[in-house]
Amino acid sequence: MLAALGRGRQRGRTRIPGRPPRRGRRSRRRALAGTVDGRRRCQAACGAGGRARPAFTSPVRVTVLAGRIAKNQGASSLVECSCRCSCRSEARGSGGRRGRHRTMHSESKGRGSRMARRQARFTAQDLADDPRLRDHSPELWRDDLGEVQRRLLSSAVRCFATNGFHATTTRDIAEGVGLSPAALYVHFPSKELVLFEIIRVGHQRVLARVREPAILALESSAERLRAIVSAYTVWHARHHVTARVCQMELNALTAEHYGEIVELRHQTNGYFREAVARGVADGAFAQVDVKRVTRAMLSLSIDLVRWYRLDGPDSPEQLGEFYAGLALQLVTGSRDAAGG
Repeated sequence: MLAALGRGRQRGRTRIPGRPPRRGRRSRRRALAGTVDGRRRCQAACGAGGRARPAFTSPVRVTVLAGRIAKNQGASSLVECSCRCSCRSEARGSGGRRGRHRTMHSESKGRGSRMARRQARFTAQDLADDPRLRDHSPELWRDDLGEVQRRLLSSAVRCFATNGFHATTTRDIAEGVGLSPAALYVHFPSKELVLFEIIRVGHQRVLARVREPAILALESSAERLRAIVSAYTVWHARHHVTARVCQMELNALTAEHYGEIVELRHQTNGYFREAVARGVADGAFAQVDVKRVTRAMLSLSIDLVRWYRLDGPDSPEQLGEFYAGLALQLVTGSRDAAGG
């Protein structure tokens, strides 16, 4: 009996009959935590990638679903996760004594959670109608891929090139071909594997293009270098959207996939250096720094992916001839090599 009366007092305040007891900070926290089972579910959601859905109840009408808090009327000014996990609170104004906060689990993906706010700047419909994203990328994909897979890759290229890999969601990619968000996982295990397929195919195709037998059959060092630079530039202009993804989104790959792409890039760089060194050795070119000149040639052709458009004033072939002339000027020092 005395214990019951003692529990009716909180911090020296006497409980008034007919009125619910006032709760201190610790009591409110316990109320938010709900039961022991609720705390365990919260810990499972935080530690296991958010697959469990914690269910909290409280007298302040705060509903927590998979770590995301929807505040109704009468909600307290501060809500903390009962399992003391790594949830982060974001300040949302200065109302209340300690400000209003929103707590969310960064990895929560429970069935009751809302989707994260779209970070992409352009929708799939915007990208489909953008003339800046028109190129010949759809012809790059492997023949053994199905029609849906090829369309998904083309949609992903547009999304990655415009919004970046991390700001692009699987919903963005699937909407570009009129499919549901989950349809992507039927054909590709992850979004990162979609990116890897795009970047790998792009590097393989351009390397095969500059190694064509017709180019290797040229005896003159100057003509061979001209053909290599021209073909390299034309490829990047014709497939400038895919080439932009190949150059700008490398850091989004896993370490294993990144290593495979680096090996392909080393092969391309070595092929260009061999072409320049061959001309230096037979006297066709001046005694130039092979590595620096090669780096300048590659950068010249790659940089166009930032601004080139197929409906612009220069066709890919015209740009290829012009850049090939500039490359010869780098190794010969003659202004006539630029071809006007």
